Amino acid sequence: MKIGIETIEEFLLYETDFDPDNYCVLPFDEREALAETHGFEPQMKEIYEWWLVAPFFANVLDEQDEPILVTDYGTWWGRTCTGQSLVCDWIIQRLAMEAGTVTR
Repeated sequence: MKIGIETIEEFLLYETDFDPDNYCVLPFDEREALAETHGFEPQMKEIYEWWLVAPFFANVLDEQDEPILVTDYGTWWGRTCTGQSLVCDWIIQRLAMEAGTVTR
């Protein structure tokens, strides 16, 4: 499961003796070791675009561990790829295949 940096920092602050302010500046191998020790994902998803989505679709995306942000202005999906049509995103294609609307 992918989790946000805020969740990791909060966990480190309250559950370990590690200073969470230092997490993002650690080399990857040290973040990986720390993650393995405490059971969280060392590599964050990089969000390139935010898309307003319907709550139902947000729930479907959330089940696939996609980044979702719920605000007073709506429910937003953090798209982790860019430069192509939405229908080319692997997550959209996967959901369409699971729904039976497209085949390979």
